[in-house]
Amino acid sequence: MQERIMDLLVVVENEDVTVELIQVNEDLNNAILGYERFTRNQQRLLEQNRNLNEATNTSNEPSAPSCDLLDLSPILPTPMSNGEALNTVNAQLSALKLFMKKLMFTTTKELKITVTAKVKKKKNPPAYAT
Repeated sequence: MQERIMDLLVVVENEDVTVELIQVNEDLNNAILGYERFTRNQQRLLEQNRNLNEATNTSNEPSAPSCDLLDLSPILPTPMSNGEALNTVNAQLSALKLFMKKLMFTTTKELKITVTAKVKKKKNPPAYAT
């Protein structure tokens, strides 16, 4: 109960006024409880918004330094003559052919090693201790 109302209840002798004071006290207590609930909910809402903003801010930041990221911006072609363009394309194709030959050689070599190891394993089964 509110302190002032308690003081009044002791002094007042009229029953109607006493009932009215008790009703006012209940209303005040309900209003105070409602306000406390409101402030708790407001604090919880502010914390959720703050957490959401922090999550949004961290997701906008890159996960790696920009020097480690690839530059995917479109490259504007530089004007060149047909001969220069043909030489550039031929150079790129020859580099690609060399890369593919090296890749095929490596893959074939690895495949032969793997097959040879499996064949040897089948010919010589593991000895079990008796």
